[in-house]
Amino acid sequence: MNHQKNNHIPETGHTYTKYRIITETCILIYKKVGFSPFQVLKEIKPFIDEESRGKLTFVGRLDPMAEGNIHVLWSGDAEEKKTITLQDKEYQIDVLLGVKTDTDDILGLIDFENIETEVHTADFDIKILKNFIGPFHYNYPKYSSPHIKKVLKGESVELKKQDGEIYSIDFLSLENISNTELKFKIFTKLNLCQMEGDFRLDEIKLSWKKFFEKNKGNFKVLSLNVKCKRGTYMRVLSRELGGLALSIVRG
Repeated sequence: MNHQKNNHIPETGHTYTKYRIITETCILIYKKVGFSPFQVLKEIKPFIDEESRGKLTFVGRLDPMAEGNIHVLWSGDAEEKKTITLQDKEYQIDVLLGVKTDTDDILGLIDFENIETEVHTADFDIKILKNFIGPFHYNYPKYSSPHIKKVLKGESVELKKQDGEIYSIDFLSLENISNTELKFKIFTKLNLCQMEGDFRLDEIKLSWKKFFEKNKGNFKVLSLNVKCKRGTYMRVLSRELGGLALSIVRG
């Protein structure tokens, strides 16, 4: 079979910044913030030979507000896909402490009743990080792949638990960030969102606007490097650490 056309996938694209060839039918592609993996597939599909387009798939979901590597393959080989699926993951995450949304990241509506203002200026005890190493059995976010179809239809959802595991958490930093700087970071990312479908983006932006009008002080951002089993949600870890995922980067 001739796969030469696959070599003409553009080096950069609208939904991705770069990729690396793994095999003639598999690439490791770096997804940008603001897009879904499905949009990445849609963009590169015209550059895959017609015979293989029906087999085009990605391995390893990555949230729209996250960036980083996802495998894209079009071999149709179930064993190859399974092998890639089972690979461990590594992330660098920034956790905005003391603020919660209904998505556990910035692409959500703020839970104004549960803003822990005392956390904004309190020191974070890094000793608690060791408590999260090991099996990870917390509820998936309401807005996540196991629930999203029902949620978008307005149906009730019984939250499922993920079967994850964290191998290590390395503390990187704990920094103060001003209201102005945090607002700039969040709205810059929200303005990058170009997902298809209803992601409540206007409502979410309004929620954040109200948040910054009410909260003028400084905030704490915790930066971590996490190695984990596939399927371990960094949004959930951020929530359990007392905040939300401000940034997720998968290596």
